[in-house]
Amino acid sequence: METTQRRPVVPGVALGSQFTARDLVELPFPATQQAVDALLQAYFDKIRRPSRTLYVLDTSGSMQMRTISRRSTMTPVTAAALFGVVMAKRGNAVDLHGFADGVFKHRVDRGSSVLTEVERLIRG
Repeated sequence: METTQRRPVVPGVALGSQFTARDLVELPFPATQQAVDALLQAYFDKIRRPSRTLYVLDTSGSMQMRTISRRSTMTPVTAAALFGVVMAKRGNAVDLHGFADGVFKHRVDRGSSVLTEVERLIRG
C-alpha cells in the first residue's frame, strides 16, 4: 500500500498513514431513474470529451490460419475485426486500418451488417 498508494479493500486491514477516514467520498446510487438519466445525459452531453481511436488490424494470412482456442472456429483476425467494426458501428470515433501486404483504411458503411463489414475488413 505504501508503494502504490491504494486504499485497502479488506475491512480488517488498517488504512496507511497517508489516508484519513475522511479521504473516501462515497456517493449513494441515485434512487430514481430520472436521476440516473440526468447523470448519464450530463456525462454524454457535457462531461465526456470526444475521443478518436486508431484501430490497426493485422489481416495477413498468419492471423487467419489458427483459431483463438481449440473449442472455437473463430480466428484472431475475425475476433479483432469484429471488435473494431462493432466499436465503429456503435457510433464511436474509430479509424479502422488493416495491413498485410500494405496498409489500407477501412470505411464502415453505416447501412451494412456487422458481419458484412467484418468480411470486407478482413479481405482488405
